[in-house]
Amino acid sequence: MGSGPGAGRGAGARGLHPQASEELLREHYAELRGRPFFGRLLDYMRSGPVVAMVRNLVHGSDSPESARREIALWFGADELLCGEDGAARWLHE
Repeated sequence: MGSGPGAGRGAGARGLHPQASEELLREHYAELRGRPFFGRLLDYMRSGPVVAMVRNLVHGSDSPESARREIALWFGADELLCGEDGAARWLHE
């Protein structure tokens, strides 16, 4: 993990997954299960490697509760790196 402006609190990466399991993806996207695109979403997410990160670069959780649940699916407590918000020193009011 970097220490630059984008290295926020709780930032972490577990690494590359050659392919996420369908079971994990079904649990991760549980809130979308009834939506018409759900099957295509699973197909897309299983079509290539996945890099799991605790930093909402691409996927934004819809609530803090969802974020905690989703993070727990991909990471164990010992895999998370928590640090200071590196961006704070670059922001001035």
